[in-house]
Amino acid sequence: KLFKEIKGSKMLHPEQHILLEGKRGMGKTTLLLRLSYEIENDKSLSKWLIPIAFNEEEYSVRKLFKFWERILTLLEDTDDDFSGLSTTTEKLSKSFQSDEEYEKVVFDLLLQALKNKKKKLILFIDNFGDMFQKFNEKEAHRLRKILQTSAEIRIIAASSIVLEAFYDYSHPFYEFFKVERLKGLNAKDTRELLLKLGEIYGQGKVKDIVKNQKGRIESLRRLSGGVIRSIILLFEIFVDDPDGS
Repeated sequence: KLFKEIKGSKMLHPEQHILLEGKRGMGKTTLLLRLSYEIENDKSLSKWLIPIAFNEEEYSVRKLFKFWERILTLLEDTDDDFSGLSTTTEKLSKSFQSDEEYEKVVFDLLLQALKNKKKKLILFIDNFGDMFQKFNEKEAHRLRKILQTSAEIRIIAASSIVLEAFYDYSHPFYEFFKVERLKGLNAKDTRELLLKLGEIYGQGKVKDIVKNQKGRIESLRRLSGGVIRSIILLFEIFVDDPDGS
């Protein structure tokens, strides 16, 4: 669904930004990376759209100008057409004493580089709440305005916590993101996951457990809340002790 939405857009105008919400272990990080790889592998998309995947933890991004600097570094690492950008920012940083002035210059550098190369950016940002909450209110307003007006950048973010700030009407990002919630696996999905794991790891006895111990599977699903990571970890217990409680 998300990939269809990405592929169906040419980003001629500012796009809707998306926030994935889900418990830890639900697959948010995997989904962000999967989308990034799919864009890279799509010949028509990769001609003009550059996916940038941030690390799960970006401790250095505490100010808005640091956000743009990090994008420039990742962009330079991803596409040779943008080599030399980080060297330029190093020189620029020495010319400005004000963070606010420097931030605007760095953003303009990024924007101009994208326009010159006729490229667009889609940013995949994990643990978005942790990063975003470090920005002050003025930076938050500035970022919102940029995302509202720039057709060069789109964000697909993820968070394991409900970002209450986004539901506060006085907050700069109130109802700004389209929220997609990742739900736990249902009974059918859980069975399919366990069977596939058994197939991959050559554990034929998993098939017998899924077929003959349906109550045990359903207990596992409910106790884990359908969280994928938990089910995969508990799969090992099934294999080691198929007859255990």
